[in-house]
Amino acid sequence: MSGQDTHANVPSLWAVSIFGGVFWKVTGEVGEAVAVADGSQIAFVGGSGEEIWLMKTGGEDRRRILGGDDGDRLANLAWVSEGRALVFSQVRIGLYRFEVALEYLDLVSGQVATVLSDARLRGSCVSSDGRLVYALAEAAPRQSDVNFWESQMDMLTGQVLSKPRRITNWMGSSLYALSVTRDGKRLAFLKGPYQANVYVGELGDEGATLKNPRRLTLDERDHLPTAWTLDSSAVLFHSDRNGKWEIFTQGLNDRTAELVITAPEDCRAARVSGDGQILYFVRNRDRLWKWTEPLTLMRAHLGGGSPGVVLSERRLYSVRCAQPPASLSILGERKLSHFVFYALDPLRGKGREIARTAVDLPLDQNHWDVSPDGSQIAVLASGGLPGRIRILSLSDRSSRDVTVNGWGGFQSMDWSANGQGWYVSSQSATHANLLYIDLDGHARVLRQQPGRFQTWGVPSPDGHHLAFLEWTSASNVWMVENF
Repeated sequence: MSGQDTHANVPSLWAVSIFGGVFWKVTGEVGEAVAVADGSQIAFVGGSGEEIWLMKTGGEDRRRILGGDDGDRLANLAWVSEGRALVFSQVRIGLYRFEVALEYLDLVSGQVATVLSDARLRGSCVSSDGRLVYALAEAAPRQSDVNFWESQMDMLTGQVLSKPRRITNWMGSSLYALSVTRDGKRLAFLKGPYQANVYVGELGDEGATLKNPRRLTLDERDHLPTAWTLDSSAVLFHSDRNGKWEIFTQGLNDRTAELVITAPEDCRAARVSGDGQILYFVRNRDRLWKWTEPLTLMRAHLGGGSPGVVLSERRLYSVRCAQPPASLSILGERKLSHFVFYALDPLRGKGREIARTAVDLPLDQNHWDVSPDGSQIAVLASGGLPGRIRILSLSDRSSRDVTVNGWGGFQSMDWSANGQGWYVSSQSATHANLLYIDLDGHARVLRQQPGRFQTWGVPSPDGHHLAFLEWTSASNVWMVENF
């Protein structure tokens, strides 16, 4: 089994006795792993999720057999053809590209063939008789629903031999961790809804501690916080409670939210500029939200009125705004290997380039923010251990890195209201951690949730509260027989 080594803070592979419950560490720096049927070999994901390795069951003779392109992610390993091949999923991210493919790796020839490719793939397994079972998200706007499909696969080549057949027609389910018995009669998996909620807590010690956290949004749909009103009285978040993504606001003492922005398209990721305008992104509801697709940046006044288009382009990544009396808004564009930042005028659109920096994180893990006074940009510079935060000065174009010892897997960041630190999410193999990191790189855990969930924290402009994302789930092991 794979797990987190609490001493080294790295994913490791462990063995456990089914008789006495005794377990021991086989080797470190191992992600997802799967043993061949005769128990002689183990295949595992290494290299920060970009490589496939083989080793003997005791951890001997480790050797890399496949390395993906920079930024690709490998998962869902399965042995096929009596240990002569592996099937795995590969997420490919590049310029104007986002793909999820199921691949077949012949261990004798080293050749890789694509079994099927679909950005909606969520997991898969293969029975001994060549039945390929995979979890596939429904087309938008039902992309939160996942169902099982199956096809017959040639075990010697990886070629799909039959048309896909739907096995289930469920709603509101996340399906993952698939496995099938050797006789192909039973399919086991984890099933359960995940719900994103907005929580709010009080900040103390100059923003470095969190107390009295409570759930703010109370209905049973997804809610993701992104901003506050300038007077710090209410949180802005996007929610699918009405069947599409819309932007709401909810006061700290209110039990219900108010709809403030809706459109025929999905509306997400609101931020508030220094002059009180809401900047947000819209996308056609019939298309998946992906970094590689064009986005339209809109503006609207919280008090009402007609929204306006700021610009529409590919590669738009995110918008951040300084706090009054500063009035700077910044647009971030993600290239393949660097970030470019532009001054943003809500009325005139994208202005001059004000900063750029090289980055080495996967495309889905690069986050940044502008300091409250608008003088600096902070960028997550590395997802390894130790993690790094790069600070870019907008006055003299200098930069420096802050090293955060003992922490990595960074996925989001927001600057504290007083400019003395950041709220950063750090994901491990077992937990989602919300950290406060000061300007010297000292980290403090504010909130920890078991599981590989995404989280982030957004401080109120007055620095008194933190709105943060936390998930509720009720996953259970399910089994389908004679499917």
